[in-house]
Amino acid sequence: MTESPIDVWTSQAIPAGSGRYYALLHCNSPTQSSAILSLISIWSKLCFSNKEMDAAKKQIDWWQAELTGDNPQHPVTQQLLSAVTTTGQRSQIIKQLTEVLLGYSALVTEGSPSRADPNQLFHHRTGAVAALALTGQPDKNVHYSVESTGIALSQFRCIRHLHKHVSSGLLCLPLEEMEASNLSPKELLPGQYTDNLTHFLYSRLDTIGQQLDDALSRLPAECPDAVFLYVYGQLQATLLQKIRKDLTLLDQPDIRLSPLRNFWIARKAARQQLKLRKREA
Repeated sequence: MTESPIDVWTSQAIPAGSGRYYALLHCNSPTQSSAILSLISIWSKLCFSNKEMDAAKKQIDWWQAELTGDNPQHPVTQQLLSAVTTTGQRSQIIKQLTEVLLGYSALVTEGSPSRADPNQLFHHRTGAVAALALTGQPDKNVHYSVESTGIALSQFRCIRHLHKHVSSGLLCLPLEEMEASNLSPKELLPGQYTDNLTHFLYSRLDTIGQQLDDALSRLPAECPDAVFLYVYGQLQATLLQKIRKDLTLLDQPDIRLSPLRNFWIARKAARQQLKLRKREA
């Protein structure tokens, strides 16, 4: 059976058996969320895997026009907007996704977000704002746990794909912290785990893990409908601890938990989230 265009794009962004795949089974708006995840995946690959910067810039321009235009052409954009029920919701999502796209666009136009302010802005756009879009929360209000979860997940993503990013000529880590640990970007290569690099990665993972755990502990009470984000956050927290125990896993091109483990963790997290919601009600 031939896959439809939307199935092709979705399966690339959300592979069967992955954490995203099982987290979406517990999502309140799976069609909308899968479309948002697919768009973010497309933009991330465009910026981190494209060696032709001029071509990447043209594609970014195309996507900016696609988001703001009246007649979307891409099947994922069409699916997203068909799942949106109101004009206000459409306007909100488009605004948020435009900001997420700007986060990835900056990688093409400005290069590595390694200094403090660009790094913070990058994780805000691709983490906090992306999480708000996924949970349907407006950015005009303060959603501490949603935004903090998104930022922690964005920071962890940069650790997971560290070698891929470095090979693309990008550094999405705070350079000041690296310099304080007497590290240079040249040391961030597969298989080269000096004592300084090991200590730095442990420290980063511990900090991100604490931020993620704190945000997830608040999420069910502050945003009860953010089931997908809670479940996915728990899956990523487990993966983080797995990498924390064995840094050489970072040398693997694609680090994941097994499909069976993803299934059971997602199921347990969904039940836990429901219990926490009832307890807070």
